[in-house]
Amino acid sequence: MDREARKLTPPDDGGYYSEKMVTTNFKTDPSSVGLPKDLTAKLAAASIAVRGGMLGPDPQPTAIGPAISIAVGPGGYMDLVYAGQPPGKYPELQRVGDELFGWENDKFQAIVGAMATTKKGGRKRCWAEWAELWSIVAEWVYEYDSTSLEHLFISTHSFKYRLSDEEHASVPFGGKVPRKFLATDAINGADAVRDVFNQLAENPTRFQGIEWEFLELKFKDDLRDKFHARFGRKDPSTAKNIERLTQPAGLDRWDRLNYNEVSPVALKQCPGTFNGLDWESWMLSIEGGDVVVVNTLFQVSPRRRCGRFH
Repeated sequence: MDREARKLTPPDDGGYYSEKMVTTNFKTDPSSVGLPKDLTAKLAAASIAVRGGMLGPDPQPTAIGPAISIAVGPGGYMDLVYAGQPPGKYPELQRVGDELFGWENDKFQAIVGAMATTKKGGRKRCWAEWAELWSIVAEWVYEYDSTSLEHLFISTHSFKYRLSDEEHASVPFGGKVPRKFLATDAINGADAVRDVFNQLAENPTRFQGIEWEFLELKFKDDLRDKFHARFGRKDPSTAKNIERLTQPAGLDRWDRLNYNEVSPVALKQCPGTFNGLDWESWMLSIEGGDVVVVNTLFQVSPRRRCGRFH
């Protein structure tokens, strides 16, 4: 291992002890695997920002979901949520040793290898793989912050909950605080991301159908009325909403859309697939004056970024 990569980096606002040098027995430079060198600082800042000025239930998991789509892009996010399958379905994966197996191209084969480090971003990663990756990241963040605390590179921390007298007595004085007790902003942030991915991996289809919520939130009243007239209103049943995502929109005969005055070249029919790459290629093909044609509720949300709604 690179000894330089194993040196603790004191924070910018470190105190008296920040000038000393400590070499630990684990690799502390996350940039060696493509992550930011100041990963713990960024996680801590994000954790503070999400919780700042908030009261009531923990808002952090609520903020992570939208952030995932921004981080991996709309096409990558579609691949994560649907994995190329219609709404209501998701590939079932089984763990065999360090690999995740599933059916692909009519073969039961390894879909995710041992951490599959050759994959980039959200492309071709499933929820289960991200959950595993963030479980490892969360453990690394604990090791980093607990070791930093042990060597006085950081001087403040809290506990995950109010410890009993017996639990408090079990914490070694001047030693490493156990994982189940220690809480720092970075640890809280990493654990929250890990927990969100774990929930997504446990029941992927539960989080499909976000298109409806997106449209309800973003459309203005007049456009929302037109949307409801064409696609109907959201049903209390999540299962029914997911089923309706791919059903053709039901228009009355006097309200059917007429494209006779539009050049066939300018008509851009939405893709009929659920693959992010197909949608990205289609979006790049849209030019000024084109008319986007949507037939299902699922097609409305991805194309919302493209311009005109028909």
